[in-house]
Amino acid sequence: VMYTVNNCTSLPAIADITVNPLPSGSLSSNSPICDGEDLSINASVSPAASWSWSGPDAFSSTDQNLLISAANTAASGTYTVDVTA
Repeated sequence: VMYTVNNCTSLPAIADITVNPLPSGSLSSNSPICDGEDLSINASVSPAASWSWSGPDAFSSTDQNLLISAANTAASGTYTVDVTA
């Protein structure tokens, strides 16, 4: 980049630019399940360093993969995970 002010031109400015690849991943679960069965939700995301889950009935976790033992109907709904690399 060069710029001119009052007929004076600057020296070229150089910037190093890095473009990172988009993360890739998948989620899987054993849903649907019956009342009282274990619910598992697995996250496979690359690259990843930390996970923050939220879900029904004030559910939260920082585990990569979830296991909700003896899940009941309160576990039904949408689970969301934020992954940080």
